[in-house]
Amino acid sequence: MVALVGGVPAHTNLLDVLQAYVDHQIDVITRRSQYRLDIAEKRLYTSKVSSRPSRSHRRDHRTIRERGSLAAREALMAGITPEGGEKPSPFR
Repeated sequence: MVALVGGVPAHTNLLDVLQAYVDHQIDVITRRSQYRLDIAEKRLYTSKVSSRPSRSHRRDHRTIRERGSLAAREALMAGITPEGGEKPSPFR
């Protein structure tokens, strides 16, 4: 039987053909598994990053914890941080 082995035509027997097929299937499964793993890791990273509160959210939560509810509301509306400084504007 004539078949392409490594891109070169060669006379092969049934055992060589079967071995080439098995090698090919191993290569396909390995590549597919690595691709799926890369996608899953990317999805996991994205979900971890998006679930973390931003710095401004943490600052707002700290303001609420450190002040009473009414004082915290007034401080947040005025843009004052717990340290007494002003919050940076998100529109700069």
